[in-house]
Amino acid sequence: MEYFKRDKNLNIEERKIREYLLNIAHADGGGKAKYFRRLGNAADDWELFAKALKSHAINAEIGQISSTPFGLKFIIKRHIGNHECDHVFIRSVWVVNKLDNFPILVTAYPFKQ
Repeated sequence: MEYFKRDKNLNIEERKIREYLLNIAHADGGGKAKYFRRLGNAADDWELFAKALKSHAINAEIGQISSTPFGLKFIIKRHIGNHECDHVFIRSVWVVNKLDNFPILVTAYPFKQ
């Protein structure tokens, strides 16, 4: 899919990583944060985790595509791409909004292959 060919096109906000995916105190993301932190990801080094998520999106086949009020939603299933985590599979959810046409990370979570 053309949207996911280049990492500069992928939008991952710092707060999405630091305040949600790696924040163990977050009401919805706390469980994910514990999991991702056990893999060595830290909020202070959020850019490394963002880089792994971008690699995950670029190198995977798109699992599902659906239309939402916000734009096209893509669900990607693949290992996270970190050589230490090749056995760890995650789903990442991205939305390409109708205005700027760039994928924006919505969430990521582990799943068993």
